[in-house]
This record gives sequence, structure tokens and C-alpha cells, in this order.
Amino acid sequence: MIVVGEDRVQVQHRRSLRYSLRGQINGGCRYITGIGIDDPTDSYTAIFPNLLDDEMIGVLTARDYGKRLYAAPILLTKEDFEPSKALSKLSQSGVQFYTGKRREDG
Repeated sequence: MIVVGEDRVQVQHRRSLRYSLRGQINGGCRYITGIGIDDPTDSYTAIFPNLLDDEMIGVLTARDYGKRLYAAPILLTKEDFEPSKALSKLSQSGVQFYTGKRREDG
């Protein structure tokens, strides 16, 4: 199944961002690529492995304003959440990132 659409991201530190979306659903996962409408050099990819949940938590990869690559958890829902509620859900998601650096415990 092919997925197409538009994504509008509202952020407080700069103008809102608009992305043209294209993706697919395959093997129970949703794969999405977003290309900036106003700035085509701005893009991201996202993977959501839990399609049957009303609140889908996945992983986003993109480049920051300095063009450095990063990965972050992402939440896709049917309803709007206050930022604090969304951050709480993301922090409880269990998504882990491996940096290759050894972290000292204690």
C-alpha cells in the first residue's frame, strides 16, 4: 500500500515546516519519507512498526539545522496532545539508540 500526503510541523523557534509525504506499508510497518515543500533540501524518514495502535511510536532520522544527522523517537496520533503529554508518551516508549560510545554506569 502506498501512502501519500502532507505533513505540517509547528515549532516555536521558527516558521512552521511543510513536507510532502510518500511512503508505504509493508510487513506491518509504515515507512515514510518527508521532503520539504519550501526547502527541498530539508527531508526526513520515519519508521512506525506498530500500525494497529492509536498512538504509533516510531523512529525518525533527519538532519538538524547544521546538517548533522540525528535520530529521534516520533509519535503519530489521531488527536492533538499538549507537548508535555507527548513528551511523556515518548519517554515511556522504550525506544533506545546506540551511539557506539561506551557509557560509564554509576
